[in-house]
Formats: sequence, structure tokens, C-alpha cells
Amino acid sequence: MNETELKTAMEVETNEECRCCELCKEDRPVSWFDDCDIRYCNDEAVCCDCAERLIEAEEDMKDKDSIYYDRLFAITGTSSKCGDCGKLRPLSEFVYNLPQSEVLFFEDGPTLVIGYRSTCKACAQKAWDKDEAALHEKYDVPTDRTLAEIGIPTIRCCDPKNITVFENGMVDLTSGTRLFPLDPNFFTLNVVPYNFDPDARSQLFETTVSDIFNGDADSIRLLYQWLGYNIIPDISQEKLMLFIGDRRAGKSMMIDILRGILGAGQCCSTSYRALARPFGCSALEGKLAATIGDVKIPSKNEANAALEVILKVVGGDTVPIEHKFRSQYDKQLVCRFTIGMNSLPAFSDSARAFTARSNILYFPNSYYGKEDFSLKARLVKEAKEGKLISYAIQGLKDLRQQGCFTVPETSKAQEQELEEITAPAVVFARECCELKEESYATKDMLFEAWINWCKLANRKIGNVSYFCRFLKQACPTIKEFKPRINGKQTRAFKGIELQDWVCDEWVGRPRSD
Repeated sequence: MNETELKTAMEVETNEECRCCELCKEDRPVSWFDDCDIRYCNDEAVCCDCAERLIEAEEDMKDKDSIYYDRLFAITGTSSKCGDCGKLRPLSEFVYNLPQSEVLFFEDGPTLVIGYRSTCKACAQKAWDKDEAALHEKYDVPTDRTLAEIGIPTIRCCDPKNITVFENGMVDLTSGTRLFPLDPNFFTLNVVPYNFDPDARSQLFETTVSDIFNGDADSIRLLYQWLGYNIIPDISQEKLMLFIGDRRAGKSMMIDILRGILGAGQCCSTSYRALARPFGCSALEGKLAATIGDVKIPSKNEANAALEVILKVVGGDTVPIEHKFRSQYDKQLVCRFTIGMNSLPAFSDSARAFTARSNILYFPNSYYGKEDFSLKARLVKEAKEGKLISYAIQGLKDLRQQGCFTVPETSKAQEQELEEITAPAVVFARECCELKEESYATKDMLFEAWINWCKLANRKIGNVSYFCRFLKQACPTIKEFKPRINGKQTRAFKGIELQDWVCDEWVGRPRSD
């Protein structure tokens, strides 16, 4: 209904009783509510004009900022109304908890569990503060002391991302390993397909991991941290994992163990070629982990297209999702990439974004010719039985306490090599140049030094335009300017100069010549 029709209708029905539309917040004649499509109104006060716009929003899902788009999502179940403030909120902003405040008795003593269902985070915080004050009075606790100080710890399951669902219950990973009963009101796409046992351990797994990494505590610690990082839909670290090592080093076995811990429904296998295709991201939806095993060197086009997708997903950006015979839409994915390979990838990444987002776990040993072909099956079986989940939870707690992933000494050399492969201009700047604020070097001199460096390192030279672009990405502080040298205007970079030995051996003239 356009503005003219709306004005005319209002003039005709001015004598009618009016009521306020809950969506547009305007007073409308009562008759406007009688003709509403019940599918969109659900017996609520939504006028027919808003109902028409809801139909339009369903047909055209582009305007995500409109109230009609939000309302449409409320109808389809991806958002809900807060029971306290009454505002429409996405499900991600709701607090899931037990139905009420109560003291539950566990083996190690009583615990006060405060919970409010269908309540947004802002209202829940207000309720918690009010409830705590009442409980302090009920249990005669001084206001300067916490409930935990008198032996009643408080658990607040604030974020659904921290809740892992098992077949025998739910565990809030922010409050320990206590198992809460399953609840049909908790919606999740990820369920671990076995029972949780906090005391489960595997001597076989511990022995195998120690043998693979030669007992290196930092490498084992990084492995546990990565396993834990994959068990919840949290991508705040913005990292991927590269398993690097010789043939028969245990890389594929660790990938299969990860899949066994999470369950087949939480993982998907992909490849550079699949990610480079139009429908490559559709398989990643709703998954906690994406694995790429036994990677071979892809073509340049496939590598660049796959790198773009990987960096977007790891960085938490939305990516376009395409399905056959369905409209494209954008979505933020939460899957973490684990890539196994014998050698480092040959991406072109002069900005070093891939290097910055990569964890590298180096597998130093090769068991070729002395394999135990039953070992993988035994470890995967234990993972599917729930005997390895405790190591993942241990790693997740360690990661959160530390704030970042551990970097083993054995991985630092691999990181430097990855930087040299993906961003050669960075290595050139480090080996042949110096960054000084008042210095400068002409582009011709820098490119001449680059040519000699590439010949010595057996690298592709390219043209001067590409070299200058890569050098600016490698050294973001340098700036282009045009000084006059011997009466002639010359293109140059300010803030960088060639080292003395480069000028003497490769350029054959002074820096400012």
C-alpha cells in the first residue's frame, strides 16, 4: 500500500475505533486488523499494512535492517521476544539456564543455580543482581561476602556457546565439568554422540601423543588446545591449524581423532578445489570443524579462491552461501579449519594475513616402514567412546586462561618458512633493506635489487608494479613520493633504504643516486 492509498484509507475510516499496531507502533482502524493474514500476526495486534510488508520481506530478504525482516525471523523461529522487556531479540542474545533459582546437590556439595529462560542478557543481568540480594538475605550472608565464600558456589549459564550437549546431559564449560540434565527447550545444532564421563582417560592416547612429538610439552599443549577450541562454536581466536610433517607422521590420525571427538555430524571434509567452487561453503554450515587432509599443491586460481574463503571464515566475516535452486544468502560460519600436509602451502599472500591466522603443529617423526596399522582404529574408537573429550576440555580451559595458543619452538621455524613462501617481499625487505623515517630509495634501485635477489633465490621476478604493491604491503609505513634527483623528478619510496652491501654488489651506485 503506497502513501496515497494509506492516507485515503485513513480519511475514510477516521470514525472507526483505532488500536496500536505492535510492529509499526501506529494507530490503525480496527478493521485493518481483521483482514490480517494469521500466519504473520499470530493473534497479535499487527495491521494488514505491516502484514503485506512481511510478505514482501519474505520474497525479498535483502533489507536485513528493517523491523519487518526481524519480525519475519521471529515467525520462522530464529528470534524470540524477551519475557521481561518484551523486545524482539535474536536467539544469540538470549540466556539459557535452568527454569528457576534452586540449590542442586552434587557429590562435592550444594550449588546454587540461578536461571531464567526466554530472557535476554540485559534483563537476566538485572534479575541476577536482584536475586543475589534476596539470596544473601535468605541465607543470612553479609553483603561484603559472596555465596561461594560460605560454601555455595553460584553457576550462571550465560552463553549458549559454552554449553556442550552430550547424550546423557549438558556441560557448561565455563563452570567445570558438572553434568546438567537435558532440556528440550535448549536449541542447538551440535550434539556430541556419546555419554560424558569427566573421569575418562586414555593411556594409549597419552603414550601415542608423547611419542609423536618426542615428549615436547608445548606441542602436546597446542594439540590439546586445538581439540578444545573445536568443541564449542567459538571463533574468537580467529585461527586455523596446519599439521605439517613427513609421510606417515601421524597427521591424518590426529584429524580422524578430532572427528571422533566431535562426532561425524559436527565435521565436514573439504578441499581447496571444493572451496573455490560456487557451492563450496554450503557444506560448512552448522559444522564445528572443517578438515582438509593430505593436501597437494593446488593450481594458482584454486589456491587464491580457496584462500579468500578460508580467511573470511577464520576471521569471522560473513560469506555467501549458495544452494542449488535456492537464493544466495550471507552467513557467519563457526567451523575451524584443520589442514594436514607434507609441505607448507604455496599461497600468494603478501599481506601475511594467512600467516597471522595460522597455528602450525610440526610432526617431527616419520613412521614409514614401521607403522602400526591398528593404532588409528583403536584411537578413533576411544575418541568415539568419549575417552578423549577430557583432554579437549583441559585444552580449552588452558587456552582461555592463557588467552592465546601456545607456540612451540619446533613451529617457529615453520612459521618463518611459511612467511618466506607466501610473502617473499617481506623476506626481501628484511634481508636487503632498512626502515628509516628520513631515508628514501628510488623504485628503480629497489626493483634492481629485487631482480638480483629473486635470481639468487630462484623466485619469479614479475613486473615493477606488482613488486611495488607487494613491498608496500610488506612495509606499510613507507610512502610514495617524487623527489628531484639531478634535476629530474623520480619515483621513490620514503622511509626505506637499501643496505650498503646491496648497493655495492647489486646496484653498483650510492643509495641516493
